[in-house]
Amino acid sequence: MFVHCVQFRSARLSTRTLCCESLRCVFALFINSTMRGVAGPQVAMAVAGLLALFVLRELYLVRSILTDIEATLAATRGQLPTRVQQFSEQGSRQQTDVLDSVANEQGQQQLKNKAEDVRRDQGQKVEKVDQPPAKSQFQQPLPEWNLLPDSEVPVVQKLQGEGIVSATIRAVERSGRGVLFNAVHRDPSAQKASKQIVEAARAAKRMHQAFVEEGKENTLGYIIFTEREPWEFLNDPVKCRSLWPECEEWGELKQYFTHVQFYDDLHMQRVIERRERFQTWPELWLKRIYATLHSPFEETLVVDSDVYACESFEALFDVYLSEGHVAITKAPAPFGCSRNYKGAFRSGMPDRYQEFTERNLGLQVLKTGDPKVIELVSLFKDVYLRQVNDTEHVSIGNDQSAFREALFTMYPDLVESIIPPNIGCRHDAGCADGCLVVHRHQRPELSGAEYDKWKKEQNKILQEKKRAQEEAKLQEQAKAKEADAQNAGDDDDGTNGDDGE
Repeated sequence: MFVHCVQFRSARLSTRTLCCESLRCVFALFINSTMRGVAGPQVAMAVAGLLALFVLRELYLVRSILTDIEATLAATRGQLPTRVQQFSEQGSRQQTDVLDSVANEQGQQQLKNKAEDVRRDQGQKVEKVDQPPAKSQFQQPLPEWNLLPDSEVPVVQKLQGEGIVSATIRAVERSGRGVLFNAVHRDPSAQKASKQIVEAARAAKRMHQAFVEEGKENTLGYIIFTEREPWEFLNDPVKCRSLWPECEEWGELKQYFTHVQFYDDLHMQRVIERRERFQTWPELWLKRIYATLHSPFEETLVVDSDVYACESFEALFDVYLSEGHVAITKAPAPFGCSRNYKGAFRSGMPDRYQEFTERNLGLQVLKTGDPKVIELVSLFKDVYLRQVNDTEHVSIGNDQSAFREALFTMYPDLVESIIPPNIGCRHDAGCADGCLVVHRHQRPELSGAEYDKWKKEQNKILQEKKRAQEEAKLQEQAKAKEADAQNAGDDDDGTNGDDGE
């Protein structure tokens, strides 16, 4: 009887069955011991056995719970839990069934993909599942935003409350011509040298040099809009040390700015902190718009800090802004900001709007001394705030969609001049092609063909570097495995020697 009682302890019984079996064994041992007159020791052994069984049962439950937790955490990391990997030795078909089961339990699409990969390796048929539309595809946001026939909308009206120029903006004094740079910081309080400010200063220096190289007098002003703290950090000789390369350059670069103004002093409206699938944080574009509204120049060239002057660029003012209000380049992707959505993000827009493409705001020349242009920029600001704050119906990636709507709305009262792509160049051309200015991050002095060749060479170098890093990593892993195997062999030799002794 005692042998029977101890044999069932390792069986996977339920708690209720285990308790009943244990009590039955204790009772049987007690009766048997009483009949033999040796109840004391036998009953004590039975009680001890019962306690041991309960302890074993609790340990088994704890182990099961820990196994489930391990599986959940592994699925969360996108990895297969250990209990699933063990099925690999029991047949590949059973493995895929378990993978599907775990994927359903955990809701992990990655596990389902793993199951499909295993089936493909086995030559099994994988059923196609309808996939959600690609992110680049865009559906009509709201029915009331549908474009109307052109005959019904001869002139587009501004929405109520938008495009109103404040008294503060009207009071800004403007004179002469100048270049406006923006250096926006995500964390202005960070105690480090500003790469954004220094990059803008390098661009301003190059513009100065372009005039000097041609023996011309530079009559332009250069203003930078930025936050106060990064500017003060660069100008503090105690804080700005040789630890940062930008600090070593700054003493010579800062002379190329004739004006500086801080976003901190501008009374800006609030904007949403972040948007998904947005090029950067929304406040950056809003600060740039406010900077244009506060330009101290009558004629302003607004540029990104990666715009490079190939030669003196007075023609941008003299030729392309002479008879108009706005001179600008077209965006390389006609509807890139709105993800190829050609429609409107408001009601009351005509069909012809879908033929009006986006403009590239990294290079624009504006008659900021003209009230109509200031009204355009004010409308641009309001449209941007409306679009960027509407995360439910509006899908955009930057501020170009808002400028497109504002410019189209103001179009009857404004004259726009398009700067040709061989004058204000992007990626397809460079200084060697005769451009006045080039708007790209790298090697602006190269022609378009030379730049493409250079990029291919750089990509090849990067691929070779990546391949070398991967090979080095594999070699390190192989060495680590070899060392582990050697250590395991040494441990086995040591164990065998102890057993022999």
